[in-house]
Amino acid sequence: MITLRDYQTECLEAITDAKSKGIHKPLVCLPTSSGKTVIFASLAKQSNCPTLILAHRDELIEQAIDKLQMIWPDVDCGVVKAERNEMNHQVIVASVQTLSRKRRLNDLSKDIGLIITDECFSYGTTVMLANGTKKPIGWLVHHRFNGEVLSYNVDENKIEPRHITDWYCHKPVHPIMRVKLDDRNQSIMCTANHSFWTPDGLKEAIDLQTGDLILTRPRGGRFKVPSLLGKNQKQVVLGSLLGDASIAQNSATHKGRLRFVHSNKQKAYLAYKISVLQSFFPTQPYWSKTEFSPEDGVWSINSISAIEFYQLKHLCYPDGKRQPSQEWLNQIDVYGLSFFYMDNGSLIYHKQSGSYITRFHTEGFNKESVILCANWLKERWDLNSHIVSSKGKYWV
Repeated sequence: MITLRDYQTECLEAITDAKSKGIHKPLVCLPTSSGKTVIFASLAKQSNCPTLILAHRDELIEQAIDKLQMIWPDVDCGVVKAERNEMNHQVIVASVQTLSRKRRLNDLSKDIGLIITDECFSYGTTVMLANGTKKPIGWLVHHRFNGEVLSYNVDENKIEPRHITDWYCHKPVHPIMRVKLDDRNQSIMCTANHSFWTPDGLKEAIDLQTGDLILTRPRGGRFKVPSLLGKNQKQVVLGSLLGDASIAQNSATHKGRLRFVHSNKQKAYLAYKISVLQSFFPTQPYWSKTEFSPEDGVWSINSISAIEFYQLKHLCYPDGKRQPSQEWLNQIDVYGLSFFYMDNGSLIYHKQSGSYITRFHTEGFNKESVILCANWLKERWDLNSHIVSSKGKYWV
């Protein structure tokens, strides 16, 4: 038996509510891996009437049967595809291609009370653009619309504009592959373009090589999807790494641990960082004295080990030493810039001009990296920047 998650229960309630209002063809739209098959299997059990489930690929048919039996162990289920024609059952899982044949349709009971279509998307399905207007998804593909649409950010639980990166229309079906795991008697059947999490990020099955590491479900446990860094979360990390943050990596597990260290004066600022990255910081910061600040001490906190920090370690620590690169700086927006300043910046009164100047304390970086930062601040943010040096140290 499977216990439904809160949002899956809410989805079932929404379907029931829609039916009570006379809506008999509701569309359920949820992110990948959120358990849509579990939801419609639960709906079939809840409805307890003659049910037809339609799918257009063999793997979707097998997935539907598997989830039905998990949700509803004594379900009376038949399959209609190819040579199988098991019509005399309460729940029928059928191939669209097979059932569309006239002879098979004629064999179908006229008493079907519930029809579920697994994966349906029509040309006219409307998509809301970032400016609030709506367009059919087919129109966006046909015109190769180069703009932003409103998208749900599952990490931050909010709607935000996202740029369309590609368009697909009648893309050929990918071949099925078997990925065999070497540490257990187990294999994974998937399409060639199925993505797996690896220490180097997402990689399609067809690009996997013998010896690659992928994330899998622990024995006897539930698969835990990596906590993807949201847009703002990533900016906190990238900006802070230009300042006082650091990452330690574990090469054996291909994970990294993020560390923040701040003075007592910046305790509230540290608390804000933790609130943005709360899913990665289940513990509280701890107080300790250091040789640099024996009286005041510092607040420190370490994150959980995560593959995302391991990946950022490679970006921000070329050759094992933390040095800014153009690739790193190009990923930082104004929100990330604010953390660079809060970590490594200061406001100084300039007596000669009677005005204030901002200084970024980049003494820990080499000269080439500091020049890169100065040019980036000038070109990207229109800040009149120059480099000051003393005793072989450089700051902007």
